[in-house]
Amino acid sequence: MASMNFKSGSQLSGGSYSNGNSSRPSSRNANRGGEEAGIAVVKRSDSSRSAMDTGASELKQVRNNIKVAVRLRPLSDKERGRGDNAVWATDGSGGVGLTSAHAPDIINIKYAYDLVLNTTASNAQVFEHVGRPAVAPVVQGVSGTVFAYGVTSSGKTHTMMGTPADPGVVPRAIAVLFEMISHTPDRVFTVTCSMMEIYCEMLNDLLDPSKLNLDVQVWLARARM
Repeated sequence: MASMNFKSGSQLSGGSYSNGNSSRPSSRNANRGGEEAGIAVVKRSDSSRSAMDTGASELKQVRNNIKVAVRLRPLSDKERGRGDNAVWATDGSGGVGLTSAHAPDIINIKYAYDLVLNTTASNAQVFEHVGRPAVAPVVQGVSGTVFAYGVTSSGKTHTMMGTPADPGVVPRAIAVLFEMISHTPDRVFTVTCSMMEIYCEMLNDLLDPSKLNLDVQVWLARARM
């Protein structure tokens, strides 16, 4: 079985993994909570070889492959209306730094990431750079996770869920997953989905309103929560 997880959370101050205002990645506790959508893909093959036996060289390349990306959020209409100016910019090669309205071409690089998407990037571009590489190995038995992390109003929900006109990472990933399954007629896949929310240290099942404030169980024998 392989799993594909999509997570979004917020923290007390500055920090972003998949999107949000540019800052150094941080592991501080979240103050607003987060949501997680999980899709488990179980593949049963009519071949005598297991999923992990096929394409071993390709699977080896994607194991333990972590990419840290930042998405710069454009100013909102409210921010523009009160005269705010953007203070973060990218040099186009993974660097993020401070800038000013007086000298927008001068960037004082402070941090470096695997990828930085500027304020004009669409959700489609985000998915191609961050989402698709995590989805593609799933049908081969390798789990993938996309984690959006940043302060409140940094754009996590927009990046992960998007809009009907510009779908986010989650709907795009699901569409690509089923497209990949349709192109693998020699195997049978079982797809399950769950959506969980962790808010103020409470665990809620978003697909079943009767399951609220659930206890978090730790399986020590399997080292899994």
